[in-house]
Amino acid sequence: MTSSAIVFLCLLVILIVLFLSERFPVDITAISGLLLFVFLGYIDMDDAFNGFSSPAVITMMGTFFLGGALRVTGVADRVARLIHEFVGENEIYNIAAVMCLGATLSAFMTNVAAVAVLLPAVVGIAHHSGISPSRLLLPLAFSAVLGGMVTLIGTTPNILIGDIMAGSGLEPFSFFSFSPLGVLLVLTGIVAVVFASQLLLPDKAVPRRKREKRDLRKVYKLEERLFSLTINSESPLAGVPLSRSGLSTLLDLHVMAILRDKERVLAPSFEEIIRAGDVLIVRGRISEVKYMLSFARAEAERIEDSSPYLRYSAEDEEKDLSFTFVDIPDENQLAGKKFRRDRLEDYFSFKVLGVKRDGELDPDTAELRAGDRVLVTGYEKIRPQLKMLSDIELHEVEDERVALESDEIEIVEVILSPRSSLIGKTLRDISFRDKYGYQVLALWRAGRPVRSRVAIDPLHFGDALLLQGPKSKRGIIRNDDNFVVLSEDSDDRKVRSARAWSAIVALLVTIALAVSAIVPVHVAAFTGAALTVICGALTMTEAYREIEWKIIFLLACLIPIGAAVETTGVASFIAHVLVDNVGHMGPVALLIGFSLLASLLSQTLDGSLSVILLAPISLQTAKALDLNPYAFLMAITLSASIAFLTPFSHKANLLVMGAGGYRVADYFKMGLLLSVVSFLTLWIFLPILYPLSAS
Repeated sequence: MTSSAIVFLCLLVILIVLFLSERFPVDITAISGLLLFVFLGYIDMDDAFNGFSSPAVITMMGTFFLGGALRVTGVADRVARLIHEFVGENEIYNIAAVMCLGATLSAFMTNVAAVAVLLPAVVGIAHHSGISPSRLLLPLAFSAVLGGMVTLIGTTPNILIGDIMAGSGLEPFSFFSFSPLGVLLVLTGIVAVVFASQLLLPDKAVPRRKREKRDLRKVYKLEERLFSLTINSESPLAGVPLSRSGLSTLLDLHVMAILRDKERVLAPSFEEIIRAGDVLIVRGRISEVKYMLSFARAEAERIEDSSPYLRYSAEDEEKDLSFTFVDIPDENQLAGKKFRRDRLEDYFSFKVLGVKRDGELDPDTAELRAGDRVLVTGYEKIRPQLKMLSDIELHEVEDERVALESDEIEIVEVILSPRSSLIGKTLRDISFRDKYGYQVLALWRAGRPVRSRVAIDPLHFGDALLLQGPKSKRGIIRNDDNFVVLSEDSDDRKVRSARAWSAIVALLVTIALAVSAIVPVHVAAFTGAALTVICGALTMTEAYREIEWKIIFLLACLIPIGAAVETTGVASFIAHVLVDNVGHMGPVALLIGFSLLASLLSQTLDGSLSVILLAPISLQTAKALDLNPYAFLMAITLSASIAFLTPFSHKANLLVMGAGGYRVADYFKMGLLLSVVSFLTLWIFLPILYPLSAS
């Protein structure tokens, strides 16, 4: 291997590490890697952006249009409900039916889109049948991943491999080339999940009675954080609107209800005026609030001459900062307690510079004592609010079943949609309550509820949000493309059902054109995409929103990089190393090795990257050993979709995590079994359908 190829290989390894670490968004990493290889001469400038016009990218864009049309017209939702009416309430039948539907839909649209389309309907089926949603949503996600293996347009690796084959002078796989093995993988996967469901599928505790709505308060453990605040007659908070009370901004409290004489005000707006005698039912961490209130009640003295303390402030801070000493008297509850500097700064947004004790300022004090003076900057900005909060009374909630819903107020659960523009932003950034009319009570993330500091925590893909707000606003949240609403009631969602026929026709035309080979697959997909708009299933604005541009840019940038793996000689070098060291073990061992490696990479990287990296190497290996390249390419492509072990292995897995209340271990238990079954099915039947010998 030449020195130039060695440099390329080293840079490629660095690129893979960046993908793994996710230090930067994957699309930014791919774009940067492409440009680096272009400027270093590994990719010709005339070929640098061929990926954007490649058949794989065009096909992928077409599937986004088709998937969007099926969602907007409500086709998948209606089919799901019809199937439920047919199979009834039997759990085993429902698991099998959901998996069959998920796999079928995923064969003709992206895996994640299939899950997003079916998710609300499946949750509704669970509620109607008295089944825990956790028993159905994981099978839904896994079936969508399996279903993507059935057709050429089912998943990104399948779409991508055709480009690689064409570039290597091979006849690309046809639309249904994947179907024999894909259908076998789907069937064996469904059988495995159904038979192991009682043992391996989690059963999150929810009411089992028919049509009973699960108690979201218990699921999110809201009772653990509910307590009350009493506003006495002399409280400075009396007559102040909630927006200026500091309860939310300084104490991270969510006011869920106000008990006022015989009146109960649920989900009060920020404009609601606090009155003397009110009892506020709030959600928060009572121990944290007590600590913060102890600090708020301490006497504070503004320092007129701040020059002696300027050296303790950061160099980039404003020079006209105000400095304040907060005194810790004997009776203050903070005396003798651990000094929680970071929490004070987090809640009150000021800067703690140190603690003055015995005339000396210590910037690293670990414990407060009576007589200490805490030096802070920024205190004066919040002094009025701290004074208002200083005399509120905290009590445990006497009635744990205090009503948080009424005829006008509802609690609803939503998850972020796959292409939500809110991912990475905080609720405060987007003024969530002002925009949607609901307040966020808690998040579900990585298998557990998150109830503290939710307003300033950036939202993640797969997050579930527990909302409380007026039913009059439900249309806003249900018709926003940023969310998938997990609710039995779908009447408020705008569904273009009158155009359902056009979505079905567009899909059938795509399949017919691709199967008949009248036109290439990417032309067939784009024709179907155009029909969805022409026939009114989608508007162009909606169609543009359906496209997951991150995937488009990722694919378009990876395709030229994948070609460079071969043109630089790296693929040939690695292939020769494999031939020299493991070639004597036989073609079956090589096939299994490539298959396992593709799946392993897909557990941590995108499946398309597995195909980009391994396809050129497998082609060179097959050529060197006179083996059937189609067998190895088929193995790598399908194995890249065997990604079931963690919620992060595939976006479809992550999408159901919040809705199902899953933990990482839940995925591993069922995912390990499904992976073993899938590999055995692939390794047994692939050599029969694609003999390993080239002759």
